[in-house]
Amino acid sequence: MRVLHLIHSFNRGGVEKWLIDILQEMPRELCEIDFCCKGADPGPWAPLARERGARIHHCPLTIFHVGFLSGLGGILRGGEYDLVHSHLGIYSGLAVRMANRAGVPIVTTFHSSLFPPGVRIFTAPGLSWLRNLYGRISIAYAIRHSDHLTAVSRGVLDEVVPDEPALRAKSSVSYLGLKFPPPAAEREKLAFRQSLGWPGDVPLVIHVGRFYHQKNHFGLLKVFQLVLGQLPRAKLVMLGVGPLLEGVKAYVAEHGLVESVRFLGPTDDAASVIAKADVLLFPSRFEGFGLVALEANAVEVPVVGSNVVGLNEAVENGETACLWDVDDTRSMAASVIRILSDPAYARQLGEAGRARAERLFSAKASAERLIHLYRTVLGKANEKEAKGAH
Repeated sequence: MRVLHLIHSFNRGGVEKWLIDILQEMPRELCEIDFCCKGADPGPWAPLARERGARIHHCPLTIFHVGFLSGLGGILRGGEYDLVHSHLGIYSGLAVRMANRAGVPIVTTFHSSLFPPGVRIFTAPGLSWLRNLYGRISIAYAIRHSDHLTAVSRGVLDEVVPDEPALRAKSSVSYLGLKFPPPAAEREKLAFRQSLGWPGDVPLVIHVGRFYHQKNHFGLLKVFQLVLGQLPRAKLVMLGVGPLLEGVKAYVAEHGLVESVRFLGPTDDAASVIAKADVLLFPSRFEGFGLVALEANAVEVPVVGSNVVGLNEAVENGETACLWDVDDTRSMAASVIRILSDPAYARQLGEAGRARAERLFSAKASAERLIHLYRTVLGKANEKEAKGAH
């Protein structure tokens, strides 16, 4: 079978990493996966997707959507694809309508129950209501007219899909998966700290995420300041890019944190960097799933973060992570301090995280779930078509 995935672009992120890993795990003799990107460009990881056998179509989404609609419509009418898998969030309605018109079954996956940061359909002041209306109409259409609906967590599914028997019957949770690198050796941890100009034995906190409101970087820094009050040798590394980066850097400078914080920019292999830290601090305001937290657990790094939908499924509170209310900076700080001060406790959380990740969230298992889903959806579509022919 041939499946066309619809994404914004191959930017560096958790979902994109999952798709790259799926390409490596999915046997092409069973399922060929290609992509259609609606962003201004296909993104920095597009060459990697091509190296792994995927073809990438680029249909930019302009303000009136004409180029995207005509481009996607032409691709689907060409008859190359047996199935469409959409990850387009508030633009899902467009994809579903085009797939329906072309007679191609479509799976729609929701990665969050909230609008992604940075989405601006109408940017003029006072028109946010129009953007919200657009999103509600688009998502409602996609929910009603998709052949199957999935969400990356039970929490997202429950929030997005109405509790109606017909809709729930065509819905399922589809957890993301990862390829797991080995945990870092002690010499690697020491060398990493020294490469940043710090002593090799400093306690190290890490955060990975785009610099958007969702990731709560200012709340994170407040937690870290409380940690410094008890552990003044502690250091923080932050990976990512985004519109709030300069504001976060200014906060670091204004609060005298320059010697304790490093900004490392984007990375193609977050897990290998996370593995060199002692704890991931991840106080997001919302998450669809929290793949970065799962990456941390997979390399035996415990997580301290916010107890929000999705993240509390990626990790297990009390067993592999310590999750608190998003504004409870004191409890988060106390958990970070305990992990940094108690190696046995940190090791207990880390080892439990690795075992759970391997059991539930491997890339191989995720690929197998996708193949099963696609076969099920295509089987139902063929049955429906056969009944219609009679």
